[in-house]
Amino acid sequence: MKIRILTMCLIFISVAASAQDSLQIKLSYNTLFLEQQLAGYENNSKPVNLSAYPQDNSFERKSVGKALFLSLLIPGAGEFYIGETGYTKFFLGMEILGWSAIIFNRHYYNSLQKDYRAYASLHAAIDKSNKDDQFWIDVGKHDNIFSYNSTRVNERRIEELYEENDANYWRWDSKDNRFTYDGKRLKSVNVKDREIFMTIGIVVNHLVSAVNAVRLARRHNKNLAQNALKYHFVFDAQQPDNKYIGLALSKSF
Repeated sequence: MKIRILTMCLIFISVAASAQDSLQIKLSYNTLFLEQQLAGYENNSKPVNLSAYPQDNSFERKSVGKALFLSLLIPGAGEFYIGETGYTKFFLGMEILGWSAIIFNRHYYNSLQKDYRAYASLHAAIDKSNKDDQFWIDVGKHDNIFSYNSTRVNERRIEELYEENDANYWRWDSKDNRFTYDGKRLKSVNVKDREIFMTIGIVVNHLVSAVNAVRLARRHNKNLAQNALKYHFVFDAQQPDNKYIGLALSKSF
């Protein structure tokens, strides 16, 4: 019991002394380590090695390079490494939001694509299989395959002609339906183009998080250099006539 009271007094005195120097100290100790050390004192046994009980790492220097790499890989990871979890939630949330938007947009685009192709199949008798994007563009610009080929011949673009067979055949039942089809196709293209901006947003989020992580790591290390305080517990139960427990503090200026 006396040992416990003595320990608390030493901690209180150390904190009070630091307060006089206008230095804010955050002391941290491993409870399991202290309990086993006290048990070793009472039983006159060899104390447990301090290295087996890691202390709070908030006083450790942070690697700027590691913070940069982590945030480039996963936005907010560098901030988490430094201990700034508020930034982690923000950047990670933006990352999740960005990828969710891309997934939803791609699903929406696929739905519009199926819709306009089905519409063309219904109103222009098109075989939908094995057609590239250029074919679907050409279908919306000409009433039928014969009109398209005739235009290409007049323009001397023979290499762009379609073979006039059942696989390439189309003939719109009305111009209005062709215009409706082309509007549907253009809408799907605009939806797909949004993905470019979403991707740019995700990349920017990675870069901003990386820059912020570097800033926080440098600030953290600068604060350590200005207010460096090292501490460790001193405990000796091996000498029968010299048993003590204490807290050793050191500060660099």
